Formats: sequence, C-alpha cells, structure tokens
Amino acid sequence: MLPNGKPTGEVNLEIAEVKLIRGNCFRLVEESMLDEETDQMTNELRLYYNLDNSKLLHGNECQFVVIPDEMGLFVKKLFNVYPSYIKVSDLCDDNEQVNIKLQIKII
Repeated sequence: MLPNGKPTGEVNLEIAEVKLIRGNCFRLVEESMLDEETDQMTNELRLYYNLDNSKLLHGNECQFVVIPDEMGLFVKKLFNVYPSYIKVSDLCDDNEQVNIKLQIKII
C-alpha cells in the first residue's frame, strides 16, 4: 500500500497476509475424471465455492475451480487457520514461494 492507502499493484510476499472470506463456503474435493482422449481415469483437485450463490439459488449447479495438486496444501492451511490471517511466506517454503509469485502475476 502507498501512504494514501492505494495498492501499489505489486505483492510483497514477505509481509502479505491472506485469509478465507468465510469458512463454510468452500470445499476441497479430489475427484476422479475420465480422460476421453486416453480412456484413463485421472484425479483432479476441485475447489467448490458458493460465494455468489445465495440461499435462493442453492439448486443451481455447483461452482468450482480446478487447482494444481501442489496448491491443495496451501488451501488446506488456509482452512486450518480460518478465521485468522496467515502470511503468504508461512504458507510455503522458499521454492514454493517462487511458484506462488508466478501464479499471482499470471492472475
């Protein structure tokens, strides 16, 4: 943050802290999927969420994002510390921080 309270656009992973918005709106699930090209079963991690799904819309199809296996550990740590914040640097070791920094820039 700049002194005027505006974001700088860059994330300093040494001091950045994150937390889940709500503890009951996410589910981490490992699902088996059939790869139609190879006819092989593969596993993928899905993070199901309902942030934009009010109680009136709970009959709608579940929303999810597929996350890489290595990101599953970070999500589990976020679940475990909820409702507290956790430093990004405490979520992972130095090698993993490089991957997170690259993914943050991509998003």
